[in-house]
Amino acid sequence: MHYTVGKLARELGLARSTLLYYERIGLLVPSSRTAADYRLYSEGDAHRLRRICRLRDAGMPLKSIAALLDGAASDATDILESRLEELAQEHRRLRFQQDVITRLLASSEMLDACDTSDDAAWASILNASGLDHDTMRRWHQTFHDAAPDEHRRFVEALGIPIDESALVQKLYNAPNRVRRLLDMSERFMELFLETMTPLDIHSPGDNAHTRRALSLVPDLPEAPRILDIGCGPGRHSIVLAKETGGTVTGIDVHQPVLDALTRAAEREGLSARVRAVNMDMSAITYDDESFDLLWCEGSAFISGFDNGLDLWKRLLRPGGTFCVSELIWCTPEPAQPAADFFREVYPAMRTVPDVRRSIEDHGYTIVTTFPLPASCWHDYYGPFQQRLNEQREAYAGDEEAQTIFQTMQAELDMYAAHGDSYGYEFFIMQKPA
Repeated sequence: MHYTVGKLARELGLARSTLLYYERIGLLVPSSRTAADYRLYSEGDAHRLRRICRLRDAGMPLKSIAALLDGAASDATDILESRLEELAQEHRRLRFQQDVITRLLASSEMLDACDTSDDAAWASILNASGLDHDTMRRWHQTFHDAAPDEHRRFVEALGIPIDESALVQKLYNAPNRVRRLLDMSERFMELFLETMTPLDIHSPGDNAHTRRALSLVPDLPEAPRILDIGCGPGRHSIVLAKETGGTVTGIDVHQPVLDALTRAAEREGLSARVRAVNMDMSAITYDDESFDLLWCEGSAFISGFDNGLDLWKRLLRPGGTFCVSELIWCTPEPAQPAADFFREVYPAMRTVPDVRRSIEDHGYTIVTTFPLPASCWHDYYGPFQQRLNEQREAYAGDEEAQTIFQTMQAELDMYAAHGDSYGYEFFIMQKPA
């Protein structure tokens, strides 16, 4: 029996990029390839991958796994005994942390200090008790999942900014590649945001095509009220404010990109008309019919495109317009590697006719649509590739970080090889008057 990379990854519950990374480091190399150069894994390869997974479950680093699988039996014994000792030490460390935290909880004086201690002070206290950054984040996520209201009150009492907690929840619920990446590693959020935040644009698109979409909006009033959903660093927010003379509210949950939008508005003399607001796109609190125009470039996938059509419709005045760019298939029969890739990372992808039908089913009238050209992808992926290269160099020797960066790289490599199978389409639609 033979497996494609997608089939083998699905069978073991792994990301496709994980297998590609294992191949790159020589840990799992497919036994053969098809005439079209697609990877084929044998039953022996699958057995080796199952062993890798079991050893990873035991917390073994990949270098040790390679040595264990390919070395002598005596080497395997030494490696496993060494790992057992590491686990024993970890157990002792966790017991120590448990004892310290129990004493902290039992001390009313320490708990009362949360009224005056800031986040840094408490982080120092918890670090001293043996809790590192990743452990504290796991603890916060578990607390949030079990009792979200109580967790919010707790972090507010400590003075911890809640936008990061909101971002964790948003990414965890996302029905797309972001959720996959988050599941892959507890460090994902840190490295993903560290990689993306310095970039000027966070999805394919440019000012010219923002203006083109805007020019197709019918019945736009003078000085319109505009909501830019998932604004990122605000490229399109600035364009919309300049071109319309209206007020633009950009919402996102990552404060550094909102700060970038605020600085851009100040540079352009638009501070009076451009607001950056920390708000979850899945829980927008503005009143019904508050806006003349809704804008969403490259970020609707976070809440889910159809979900966004439902959630955000109430925000538009009757006759208002919604402009959104969405990832689509350019053909009903995309290249198989692209189909396999997006089946894992964005299974909701559809063709333009399918998306149009969904828009109409949600009660909108379609004004028009148009595709974004390849230049928009190149303008996005060029700086993205440069940033990834910088991150790889900065985290040389960090196996987990390199795996995360390779997952990001897989997206760029897929477009380079099969970008003619998919793209972004701008959809301009109106709410009935």
